[in-house]
Amino acid sequence: MANKNLLSNKINFIKVLSFSSFTACLYCLIRNFYFFISNDIPFKWWFDWKYNNYHLSKYLDFGPNYFSTLIIINFLAVYFFRHKLHRLYWLLIGVQLFFLILLSSRGIILFFAVFSIAIFLKKAYTRYNLLGIIFSLIFTIGLIITTFNSIPVLRQRFKKTLIELKSENINEGKVGGLYNRVKKIEAGSNIIQNSPLLGVGIGDVRGELKKQYILMDFKEGIIRSFDAHNQYLESFLASGIMGFISFVSILLYGLNKAVISRDGLYFSLISLFMFFGFLESFMETHKGIVLVSIVILYFFPYNNIERRVLNI
Repeated sequence: MANKNLLSNKINFIKVLSFSSFTACLYCLIRNFYFFISNDIPFKWWFDWKYNNYHLSKYLDFGPNYFSTLIIINFLAVYFFRHKLHRLYWLLIGVQLFFLILLSSRGIILFFAVFSIAIFLKKAYTRYNLLGIIFSLIFTIGLIITTFNSIPVLRQRFKKTLIELKSENINEGKVGGLYNRVKKIEAGSNIIQNSPLLGVGIGDVRGELKKQYILMDFKEGIIRSFDAHNQYLESFLASGIMGFISFVSILLYGLNKAVISRDGLYFSLISLFMFFGFLESFMETHKGIVLVSIVILYFFPYNNIERRVLNI
């Protein structure tokens, strides 16, 4: 990455990223197809979250949040370099976005939706002023409603979230993801109260969390030895207040660099990772470290003289 010629030519990197992630999605979809045939599952259930969640990302041993983030990174790279890429890459992106819907990682889909709507509205305002925003909002709302009503897997996932929020049995552990995350935050908060300055040490977080899970009688957390599933909380637990400040400072430095150099792609990538930090302890796993390190370093705006215009 210290090679100037390599850093100055990001197109090849984006092409490799596009084809590799497209191939991974295609592989999973083929295995998905085989799964349906071998188990005599009707193809109308293709969008049934119960089946997609069971096998789509399992074949790559790659969590839905990580895989969804990779797809969004690919989308952002192709979008900001669209004038230098063949239209074929939009076809590759289309397949990946279809796969993103099947994975239905709710948080990442919301990020993608907010980003897309913001870009769409800005372009509409630039070309048609307020009238463009009004028509764009009407079109966007119609598109969201149509998509939500026509794709059962999205309804199932977001309906599950709504049930979790409304459930009266959340304290009994009868509701899935949201209950688990609340318990992880509660356990982490208990640990921070005991060691706010230095933390419990890198590598010891899971052990300390498990002790808290036992005290809280959080059975699933005990069995599966959950991490914090939140990088901000994880950094605070491992290294105390200084570890937390260091992690946030790295992200804010990158965000500031993106603003100064008017680099729309890097700004979007840092924003994605800042959001992703609320969903996963991504710096605690090999796949997260590799993904974040390569992307943050490779797309960093090294040369402030050659400023890229925010091309949105």
